[in-house]
Amino acid sequence: MLRVHNENELQLNADVLVIGGGPAAAWAAWAAASQGVKVIVVDKGFLGTSGAAAASGNGIMGYTKTKLT
Repeated sequence: MLRVHNENELQLNADVLVIGGGPAAAWAAWAAASQGVKVIVVDKGFLGTSGAAAASGNGIMGYTKTKLT
């Protein structure tokens, strides 16, 4: 669930919080979501482009830029 109370506050609800966006985080998020739980991934970059994948520039993980409203 996404609720925006004001311009500077964002409240999200999830069963699992994954911190980091490298390959291990991507697999952890996918594994949790495939079990039917709500997952939030937070990272400084885009999922699959941080951690061990950052230096490789592998480009194998796709992403969608979605504006939260």
